[in-house]
Amino acid sequence: MACVSHDGASCRCISRGRESCRVFMCCVSIRRVFRCSVSLRRVCGRLAVAMIFGLFLSLLIFSTRVYACDYNSKTKTFTCDCEDGTSSKYLSKAVYVKADYVTKQGIRRLVKNKKLKTLEVQDFSNFSEDELKKLYLPMAKDNIAVAALLFAYENVDDSVGNSGTYLYRKVLTKFCPSIKTFRSCASAVSAAINGARVSDIESASVAGMVSAFKADDEWHNLGKLPEERMKPGDIILIKRTGGQRNHVQVWLGNDVVRRRFPNSTGNSVSASYDDSYSKARSAAVATFRFTGRYYVIRHRKK
Repeated sequence: MACVSHDGASCRCISRGRESCRVFMCCVSIRRVFRCSVSLRRVCGRLAVAMIFGLFLSLLIFSTRVYACDYNSKTKTFTCDCEDGTSSKYLSKAVYVKADYVTKQGIRRLVKNKKLKTLEVQDFSNFSEDELKKLYLPMAKDNIAVAALLFAYENVDDSVGNSGTYLYRKVLTKFCPSIKTFRSCASAVSAAINGARVSDIESASVAGMVSAFKADDEWHNLGKLPEERMKPGDIILIKRTGGQRNHVQVWLGNDVVRRRFPNSTGNSVSASYDDSYSKARSAAVATFRFTGRYYVIRHRKK
């Protein structure tokens, strides 16, 4: 009866009995298992090296992200440009915050922060309506474009025949108490300017707003500008013919609009008055085409 040795050579059993052959085959099997265990150790060693390298790489990435965020204890300023968002504990006590994106946990910390004065977030599409209400003042501070975007409807159709979002009505009532008309282009622009606290210009009519701009040295008439020269927060005054009313709206640019409404194609915020008040509309994201007669008014801070 023939058996096969561990090195593949043919041999004969010591005796013709089956037991001797079984013993021989058992020895061969043990040697094969030993060889297999050696190979397994080599594989495990390689896996261990790969895991250690992966851990090192993860720590390197983590340390880079931490480095991208900074808190200045003297100025109480927290900045973070991590694309995957921040939920830093410093959001609870910083006075000035500038971040690309804030996680839900981070937003909750911002809402609880009573010392917060200025909040600049590049992408705030994950903020709820209630969170935007509570954070409106620090987000809108010195930023007319964001001040308008925060209280605007995403679509014009949503603004027809009503007095606007809760935040729009709240801002207009608080900062422009003399204005009683919510469905007016000048009312929406007044709300944005005063909500940003850059000026106290307020009027429910375009004529009244034009007069106020002329009387205030902080506002400059730049004439008719092409789109590439526009800046967020610019005010567009449109002269209409044929007995139509003149119009005014806030320029944002689509990049700014998408910070809150990622799928929007709009570039400005406006409202509109109508003789039939049921057809008039409150503040909403709109699209300006850069056609016709218009000129641009810009605040000197821009």
